[in-house]
Order: sequence, then structure tokens, then C-alpha cells
Amino acid sequence: MDHITWFKDFKTLSETENFSAAANLRFTSQSAFSRRIRSLEEWVGEQLFHRTSQKVILTYAGIAFYPYVTKVLETLNQGIDEARKAGKTENTTLRIAATHALSLVFFPNWFRQFETEITARSVQLFSDTLDACENHLVNGDVQFLIGHEYSCDIENQQKKQSQSIIVGKDCLIPVHAICSKLQFSLSGLNSSAEIPLLSYSAQSGLGKILKDSKVIEKSNLSYNKYFSSHLATVLKEMALSGYGVAWLPQSLIEHELTAETLIPFTKEFQKLPMNIRLFRTKTELGDTAEQLWRYANTRYQG
Repeated sequence: MDHITWFKDFKTLSETENFSAAANLRFTSQSAFSRRIRSLEEWVGEQLFHRTSQKVILTYAGIAFYPYVTKVLETLNQGIDEARKAGKTENTTLRIAATHALSLVFFPNWFRQFETEITARSVQLFSDTLDACENHLVNGDVQFLIGHEYSCDIENQQKKQSQSIIVGKDCLIPVHAICSKLQFSLSGLNSSAEIPLLSYSAQSGLGKILKDSKVIEKSNLSYNKYFSSHLATVLKEMALSGYGVAWLPQSLIEHELTAETLIPFTKEFQKLPMNIRLFRTKTELGDTAEQLWRYANTRYQG
């Protein structure tokens, strides 16, 4: 483990005074974060934090250590910023992270609007889970992130740490194949009928949106989580094969809805609207990336 990671962990815990909150900000589990703090203390040779049931506070050793850690991180960040600015002067490569669901259909159609308006020599698309895409953006691996945002959730942490604009609309729709291998009944549903649900796993951004909406829990239908995956494309294929009901982005299943190989499940569930947002950090991105940002702002906000 590099010491810079430890220093960032130390500073975050010093400011939050809470292991759980600090671990969330550092995109790791609380147990892994705690182990890293203990490793730092072993490396320094002193206990740096008093751990109480209410909060975590710096020891005298920690107080003495804090300004030096802060100075190291500030100097390092300044060096990184200067190096990136120098590199971006001649850098004409666009680096964009997008969730799996938006990489397949939405991104190609969306980017086609800009390809003749910007001077990018090449485009790199990183397709991953929402958490991984957020890490790419925070770490500076990419200039932009394209992801779904539940339209009711307008004060999320992601938006506070970055700038964003709405570049599209989407919705989650519960769908199934007409012929189900599991032969669940689609007529005469009642509170005792059990519906096989093709669900998202915990690391899925769409799964978090669906969970936060509580749309499934608010229904009067019973269901069992028959299958789970963090990929909407996998759930789509399982639904097409007749294994159950899946909540899928409309942008991903337009063809299947038109062809009626997938059909909406029941009026019991309503469509769940979502915005599609383009995120960027607040630091300067370089000429080509800033060109894309200006054009997107003019097109969608003008």
C-alpha cells in the first residue's frame, strides 16, 4: 500500500471524525479503511486517533502529524495539476467513462452529435459499474462520466463534487418475455402471487436507483430474487429467455419493445424516470475536453 493512500485516509478521517463516513468518501469498505489506518499508525510508530463510541479524534501525535500530511498532499496535488495542464496542452484524446447500460446504445448515438464539432484525434471509452466510473473521474483517469441519475435525487454527493448537465432522458421499465420458462402467471395477479425478479446486485448504479425509489416494495405483489447481476445487459438477456421480470433502461431495450420481444410487466408498476447526466470535475480539462463541454452546454442548456 503506498503511503499517499494512507495520508489521504488520515486526512479524511481527521476531518470527518467517523470511520464509516471517511470510508465512503475514500470509496472503500469500513473494515479495509480501518486496516489502512492501523497500518499507518504502525508505520509512524504512534497511535494517531482516539477511538470512542461517539467519534474519532486525533491524539497529540496525530495533531502534530496533521500539518505535515496536509503539506505533502497539497504539494503533490499542485505537482499533479501542473503536470496535467502541461500534458493537456497537446492532448487531443477524449477519455470518457460510461456505465455498461449507457455504453452500448446511448453513447454511440449521443457522441455522433459532436464528432464533427470537436478536434479530438481519438476517443477512449471506459465502460464499467457506476462506482468504478466515479473512481475513474475522481482519480483523473477520465475527463467525463456519463451515468443515470434518478430524477428525484437532485442533491446527491456525486453532484456536489463535480459539475454536470442533463444530456438525455431515460426510464426504468419492468419488462418480461411473452413466453416465460418459469410459467409465472401474468393474469389474475394478487398479493400471494410470487414473481421471479431479475435483480441488480449491490454494486450496480441502476440497482441503487431502483432501491432508493422503493417502487418494488410499495407494490402489493410478492416476488423472489431469482437471479442477480450488476449488468443490465445480462438481465436483459435473462428476461428475453423468459426467466422473469427485469427493470431495464428504456434506452437499452427500444428495439425489443418495438419488436415486442419484451413487453411491460403490469400497470401495477409505473415507469421510473431518470436523467442521463454528463459529469466532469471542476478542474481544467484541456482544450479538446473543454470544447466538448462547451458544445454540450450550448446544445442541452441553450
